[in-house]
Amino acid sequence: MTEAERWYRKSAERGSQMSQIWIAQTLYRRKDFRGAAEQYENFVRRFPESGKVDRCRFMAGACFAKLADNTADKMVRDGYYAKAVQFFEEAYEHTRESKFKSQCGYWVADLLLRMEMYEEMNLWSALLLLELPDGEWMNRLLYSVKIAQEMTIDKEEKLPIRINGDVCVSNLLARSAAGDKNAMRAKVLTRRGTFNGVFGKKFGDVLPTDGAMRV
Repeated sequence: MTEAERWYRKSAERGSQMSQIWIAQTLYRRKDFRGAAEQYENFVRRFPESGKVDRCRFMAGACFAKLADNTADKMVRDGYYAKAVQFFEEAYEHTRESKFKSQCGYWVADLLLRMEMYEEMNLWSALLLLELPDGEWMNRLLYSVKIAQEMTIDKEEKLPIRINGDVCVSNLLARSAAGDKNAMRAKVLTRRGTFNGVFGKKFGDVLPTDGAMRV
């Protein structure tokens, strides 16, 4: 540990937000995603009212996604993805920045796709298209939706999609209550469960139990 790192750690212990972020960013650049995740989680816990907390939620999610990408065991990998989804969704729910909200929402959908949770991914995508129809990340989302639909085994579960990748929103929302936002949100949460409930029980026992890796 360098002299600068020691100084920043002491500063973070005394309550400096910028020092806490500097440590997390340094660990992330070194590809120490486990350590960086712990630092970002600490920031979220210590400074829940900070203007930087949503960015730290996002980066915590990015760290867990990186850990998942470098994990061979599927159960452990999906556990990391579930943890990442939790942070991306929290950032989505709390931020008021439209572009950032769109980005967070996209990553929730993308990670559900990686976990092969195609129905949940379709429902979440429908919610995004309802809430953020002009979001800057929606074109990337439509591409992911097309992949999910192509990978769905049950043909009847597929939702209509045009060849050019432009999803017909009315069809994508066909199984919601006439496109009602609250009904769609309730259906998403019911199908996927809460991350401290269904996902926690499913993946909690296989995640490493040190520090920030707890679910």
